[in-house]
Amino acid sequence: DPFEKIEIMVNTWPTSRWLAEQIATVNDISAQVNFPFPNSHLRKFVQLYLGLDVKRADPWDTNPLTWTIIDVLPKLLEFSEAQNLSQWLNTDNSTSNELNKNKWELAKSIAKTFNSYFLYRPDLINSWWNLGYKSNNLINELTAHNKWQPLLLTLLRERISSEPICIQIFKVLDQLQRKEKPMKELPSQLQIFGITTLAPIQIDLIQALSSIIEIKMFLLTPCQDLWKRCQSRRES
Repeated sequence: DPFEKIEIMVNTWPTSRWLAEQIATVNDISAQVNFPFPNSHLRKFVQLYLGLDVKRADPWDTNPLTWTIIDVLPKLLEFSEAQNLSQWLNTDNSTSNELNKNKWELAKSIAKTFNSYFLYRPDLINSWWNLGYKSNNLINELTAHNKWQPLLLTLLRERISSEPICIQIFKVLDQLQRKEKPMKELPSQLQIFGITTLAPIQIDLIQALSSIIEIKMFLLTPCQDLWKRCQSRRES
């Protein structure tokens, strides 16, 4: 259908430009084709499955999360576990209620780290998610300079109404395993082009989604000879 919107997941902007040109070369035109990146595209599938609003901005993204961390930082610094953060902030003689470049850069760095955790340390985030203040079992397992991190996540959970993407993915994986139907209609296909690396939790999600939708993967190979050798090894 000329009005059908097609989405092909890629990992770089140059890949999307090259692929659009190739589609136009073959079909004389490339229209209604979008090239989302893995984080945003897979997040849409998760939100549709859980019946969430796909148009709502994610408050756990780095930029909005930075400002939320700045808001909760004074309360975090009241905990003895955050003493190293308090000492670091005091080096520029700022009070806990002031906003300055050093405090903003600290919050930005923490937000980036937590966004990495959501994809590459999801089990850690999951274990912290239901952790209350001073729940010693998990906190005591951390090194002294990291004990503030689960406390910060607890403060963020109180401030942010939605869940981080990894918690949402865990819900989808659990519901798919129990063969529950999605709350909203999913796209009929998930098309993936030229992506050579994904976070393990994203791979788990794609594998689980393959039970209810069609997955099309277009993988790059250095040459046909190598692909034939890989095929012969699988057959042997």
